[in-house]
Amino acid sequence: MKHKIQKIMSVFILMTGLTPAQYLALKTVPVATGNQFLIFPSQNSGMGFVSIAVDDPLADPFRNPAKKGENETSFIYGTPVVANPSTDDGQTNTIPLGYRYIGENWYGTFSTAIQHIKDFGVSDNSRNNSFTNTSSGAHNNVFVYGSFGKSYLSDGFVGISALWADLGGMQGVSLLYPRSSKVDQSGYLREIRIGTVKNLKNGDTIETVFLRHEVSMTHNVNYNGGRWWGQPITRVEINKDRTITNGFHYKLKKPLQNNYTMGFLFNYNRKEHPKIPNYDIMNIPRDPGETDIVNIGFGLAEIHEEATIGIDFIYEPAWSHTWAEADQNINRGSDPPIYQGEKTIDNQFRFDNYLVNFGARNKTNNNSELLFGLSFYNVSYTLKQIDFITNTIRYQDESWTEKMITWGIIKHYKKFNLYYNGNISLGTGLPSTQWIDDRITTFGMETAFAGFTDFMVAPGGDLMLDEIYLITHQLTITIPIR
Repeated sequence: MKHKIQKIMSVFILMTGLTPAQYLALKTVPVATGNQFLIFPSQNSGMGFVSIAVDDPLADPFRNPAKKGENETSFIYGTPVVANPSTDDGQTNTIPLGYRYIGENWYGTFSTAIQHIKDFGVSDNSRNNSFTNTSSGAHNNVFVYGSFGKSYLSDGFVGISALWADLGGMQGVSLLYPRSSKVDQSGYLREIRIGTVKNLKNGDTIETVFLRHEVSMTHNVNYNGGRWWGQPITRVEINKDRTITNGFHYKLKKPLQNNYTMGFLFNYNRKEHPKIPNYDIMNIPRDPGETDIVNIGFGLAEIHEEATIGIDFIYEPAWSHTWAEADQNINRGSDPPIYQGEKTIDNQFRFDNYLVNFGARNKTNNNSELLFGLSFYNVSYTLKQIDFITNTIRYQDESWTEKMITWGIIKHYKKFNLYYNGNISLGTGLPSTQWIDDRITTFGMETAFAGFTDFMVAPGGDLMLDEIYLITHQLTITIPIR
């Protein structure tokens, strides 16, 4: 059943990782996520991904390579992830393996992951406007990560990390082209982070991270164009998708009295979009663009040996500007022509988003802990679209809220540790746009929301949603090397 996005309220959030991460991603449609980029271990993701005032000894070294973590010995780990949506297709299976070295002054990580994902398939026969995307194929991806850090003096740490991925496909991209018969993808992801940690004499901790992140993909989109002498005619369209992000992260964590800890967070990302694909779901083509995103966050936690409870609140304003340029001169009748290279369309987005994470962890006995959490993410933006060809301006307001329920179990044994984290996400799904003449164009897609991709789509009408849910399981095993 379809619901107007403006009427969806009182729900939680889903992001890939759902943490106030240093890399920030935006989306303008309420797409579901397949957790494609959930490739690193975590102890506290079952706590609603609370992280501003609560440390995560497994995940923190991947967010900031300068963090040594609480583990005192080196260890190897495996952290397989399985994500299953409520649709027939769209499963994600990931197998990461890694080694974490911890020395007296030096420390570092090497990990790799192989991944198999299946596309969603979508079809729609509404209003006799029938089309089917039969591209429900599979893709294989490979990830390689490395980091090293060093302590200096007695209270400072510095580190650097690099991530590289050979991407055979991003989940859900084929559904951005609902009229296509097949979408072949290829590309890469690469990222570098430089981090610092400083422990002050009053007990405060200051963290900084500088990052550069790049995603480059090619979409070979196949369309069926009928038949000629009994043979199918196929048209192939090649689309480029490239985004370069430079970011800065700052966090202050401060211990208080009575076992309380509070934290303050500031993130800034500057994104350049040299090329954005001409998706079917858009009403106009686009070429370059640029985006600025800010996170301002506050966290509070009460931490005891037997139990921990924490909450994060993050305000996320963002500004995005994309446009299309004429590839040839355009005659506008009595109006002056638009010359090659001049703008034909200008899209201006203004976001006012917020994120709330809440979680708790309770020790049930000497070697077991239970985790539970909730997460809310509200997206709200205004689109101002200027059409220079028709000399018109239109405004569109969209908002929705996403939700996640998380849980987890931690078991400590003599020779290994076991961490299970699960979550179910609601409030996202397979969106569509309601056009002015009441014709409906339906599409579905799944992507890593706060993982490593941005989907800046200028909708052609009011957004609609076929809601689905997604269940994700992550099992992490760490084996100390003494």
